Amino acid sequence: MKRFLTPLFTFCVALAVNAQPVPATGSPVLRADNIDEVVSALTLEEKVHLVIGCGMSMGSDSKFPGTAGRTYDIPRLGIPSAFLADGPHRLAMASKREFDSRTYHATEFPSSTTVAATFDPDAAYRVGQALGTEVKDYGMDVLLAPGVNLMRNALCGRNHEYYAEDPVLVGKIAAAYINGIQREGTGTCLKHFAVNNQETNRNNNDSRLTQRPLRELYLKCFEIAVKEAQPWSVMTAYNKVNGKYTCEDRELTEDILRNEWGFKGLVMSDWNAGKDAVTSIAAGNDMLQPGQERQYNAILEAVKNGTLDEALLNLSVKRVLEFVVKSHTFAGYNYPNETDLKAHAQVDRRVGAEGIVLLDNKNALPMAAGIRKVALYGTTSYDMVPAGMGFGSTGFGYYTVSMVEGLRNAGYTVDKDLLNRYKKHMADEQKRLFPHGRPPFAFTPLPRAEEFLPTAEELAAQVKANDIAVLTLGRVSGEGCDRRVEDFLLKENELALIKQVSAAYRAAGKKLVVVLNICSPVETASWKELADALVCAFQPGQEVGNCIADVLTGKVNPSGKLPMKFAVKYG
Repeated sequence: MKRFLTPLFTFCVALAVNAQPVPATGSPVLRADNIDEVVSALTLEEKVHLVIGCGMSMGSDSKFPGTAGRTYDIPRLGIPSAFLADGPHRLAMASKREFDSRTYHATEFPSSTTVAATFDPDAAYRVGQALGTEVKDYGMDVLLAPGVNLMRNALCGRNHEYYAEDPVLVGKIAAAYINGIQREGTGTCLKHFAVNNQETNRNNNDSRLTQRPLRELYLKCFEIAVKEAQPWSVMTAYNKVNGKYTCEDRELTEDILRNEWGFKGLVMSDWNAGKDAVTSIAAGNDMLQPGQERQYNAILEAVKNGTLDEALLNLSVKRVLEFVVKSHTFAGYNYPNETDLKAHAQVDRRVGAEGIVLLDNKNALPMAAGIRKVALYGTTSYDMVPAGMGFGSTGFGYYTVSMVEGLRNAGYTVDKDLLNRYKKHMADEQKRLFPHGRPPFAFTPLPRAEEFLPTAEELAAQVKANDIAVLTLGRVSGEGCDRRVEDFLLKENELALIKQVSAAYRAAGKKLVVVLNICSPVETASWKELADALVCAFQPGQEVGNCIADVLTGKVNPSGKLPMKFAVKYG
């Protein structure tokens, strides 16, 4: 998704989005079995409106503020809007609404990478079913997820939204996730089709490759998901493939997706993707999101002057209507506007823990029965990363369980003096990083607090007062840009902290556990011997602290497996 800057349809935004369609007398009323009749009853202008989105629902006058947008409604023919929300690991919407005292919380589920690390399609199904329920309960129709692009590069900014580097694993996990969501009558949107593996300069990238890697790697995950789950829709990507924008590539959307794989749904563009609206419709890209006035004008003029066959436009309109008639909104579902957050938190905790990977263990885990006092090091221990950043997530849920809370919930005592030292440091860092206050939303990751090194005297006292040390390192990424190589490596102060804590605790016959709360791989080969146990938690969602504590204590066996390689060095 991308914040748009182009003019949107004032005539679309001005519609009363809360109004129910009132069909005109004598006009056909949309049903699942009369779509062709309704297409014939549409004016040319109405047809063009239907293949153009209505803008992103960001304003207070939107029915669902903070969501991705909606399809065009035509009340005279009984055609309502279908409402779209971004994903994949949470229902992305504003939690507060103007002149509304309620708070609309959504569960922050494990990142897609964490789900893939379970190697368990049932785990993906459970997450999907819970998400499908939340979308339905809050009155929306389609979750713009899952993302199934391969992890070609450890630095891709949206790796946390993707599953793995193996196309079969990706396809199987994605299919289960889609089936879970769609079991609840909620639609999905498989994205980003295709060969979209980079965020930096994403609108101008040209992925060039031959047929064998295209078919065996980059398309295989999409093929499996389509054949095993039939998502309601597929979203084309920002990039080009072999010189053509994906939303303008008929070979991808018609020849491969529909004719070869048997896809039966709607194809939509990513938000403001591509250049040529007419070419997109001719290529089988049925709906252009979020919608621009220039696109409307171009398609309308092309049909009038004969450069776009109206039959192709009619086909896209038909697919849009087939998409709409499957929606909760079309069915008149009386949504409760609340959901079972407690039950969904348990789904997050279970799947989040199942996706944790034990990278190394020198008899440090599970923590011995005599261990009761824990020293928590690393700023991330006090500021956990439940998920990634971008339109798919704000990077935090309506709550996030810290390591402090997770260990306390498990019955351990967390060193209070050390905690207070970190609280002061974190407060000082917030003032340094955000002198005018922390922004309420960020498209890309905000800077995180730097590490500090305890003095020799402080460290000696901490070793004496505690039974074990747990040190958490964090990494976060988001849309619009990729991570830098420096982010793959440990910073100097991070490595220095590990070295000092390791040496001090080992000298006293005590253990150090290092936890990686990360979006995608970091370098570990050069320093992992300094840790007595190395745990990769990825991003387990809002229950992150509880998930990690469940593994450290032995309540949950760390059965996760790496869904991608951890390279010895980058490059």
